[in-house]
Amino acid sequence: MTTNHPANGPVSLERLHQIREILSKASAQSDGGNLGYAMADAVKVIDEVLECRQADNPPVHPTIADEKLDDETLQELIEFRRSTFEYHSKEGHQVQTIIHGVTLSAMLELQEFRNNFQWRKGIKDDE
Repeated sequence: MTTNHPANGPVSLERLHQIREILSKASAQSDGGNLGYAMADAVKVIDEVLECRQADNPPVHPTIADEKLDDETLQELIEFRRSTFEYHSKEGHQVQTIIHGVTLSAMLELQEFRNNFQWRKGIKDDE
């Protein structure tokens, strides 16, 4: 097994933009099934991550599929995507594994960004 493949390291900003474009085009060509919705949600999550990387302020109430995305909901989505990713990986479904893996990575990055922001905000509030 090769460990120097880009999928084994952090996702660069350039690669995140590439993945977003690929998923956006695939979503637009989708027949509207679960996979299409998953790709559309992945694009929304990637857009939010890109926004967070550009601005040093996280969105107050980010949305995915017109629902408020609080920390608890984000954690539930992460757990769901992780189990879905593991299932498709085990079954050998390459496209679904990639889509769920990218979505999971973006959600984990968003969660880490939020945690870091809340920690920094807590430090400033205590000063």
